[in-house]
Amino acid sequence: MIKLKLNRGYSLIELMVAITIGLLISSVAVAYLVNSSRSFNVSNIDARVQENGFFGLEVLTQNIRIAGFHYVGLTDTPSYLANRNICPDSDGAGNATACLGDAVDGVSDRIAFEAVTRNPIPNAGIMGGGGVACDGTALNQTVSELYVNVFWVGNANLNCQTINVDAGNVAVGATTPLVQGVDSMQIQYGLDMDSDGSVDSYMPFTELAAPLADSINRVRAIRVALLVNSGLAGLNGSVTDTQANRNYTLLDAPVAVFNDSSRREIYTTTVMLPNYRN
Repeated sequence: MIKLKLNRGYSLIELMVAITIGLLISSVAVAYLVNSSRSFNVSNIDARVQENGFFGLEVLTQNIRIAGFHYVGLTDTPSYLANRNICPDSDGAGNATACLGDAVDGVSDRIAFEAVTRNPIPNAGIMGGGGVACDGTALNQTVSELYVNVFWVGNANLNCQTINVDAGNVAVGATTPLVQGVDSMQIQYGLDMDSDGSVDSYMPFTELAAPLADSINRVRAIRVALLVNSGLAGLNGSVTDTQANRNYTLLDAPVAVFNDSSRREIYTTTVMLPNYRN
């Protein structure tokens, strides 16, 4: 007689246990993937915030250090701060706005530097070398000419415009957004009150005239503060900071309040003016 082996499948209980274990493993895997994706996004946001902050300060630092640059023997001697009414407005239009000012758009400050470029001296450009304007347009270096670079915040960008003063305050190239994700810029001016070559006090532009009549000529250093975000609209919409309302204080400016859960940081530097003249 042939005996048939009885084949048995899984019981209902065994099947339910297997499904439960599978669901637990799947949920752990999904949670890991979600957390990994979130961590990547947060790391990417942090990296972009740092990049925007460092690059913004570097651009301003280069311009501060070259402000007032000229060659010995030239008759066109610049100041270092462009205290002129030849700059575009906050929207980048016109050429009759004050180049220096506090809260020119109601929030951010504006600052401008001037320098002279001339052929055949190499690396004479006001942007730190190469003789180019903010947007990369080549400057005229066949003659001595006075140029101004003005910086302001608009549309969440750090913008720059180069102006040729000797050509009749003509804009050179286009207004250029140099750094994305900049919410605010604040400036303080370091004054040498007693002419000993060192900074005695920092103050906003609107207070420069109060201590001394020639305060603008006593500025020996510039203090800059930038409030920056990642500049990435999609990632900025994700929750990177859990606090609903976050306050940021830049130098002497009123407290800035944000509740959009975007990651922001304040970056600050102080730079001496190496080309100042008594």
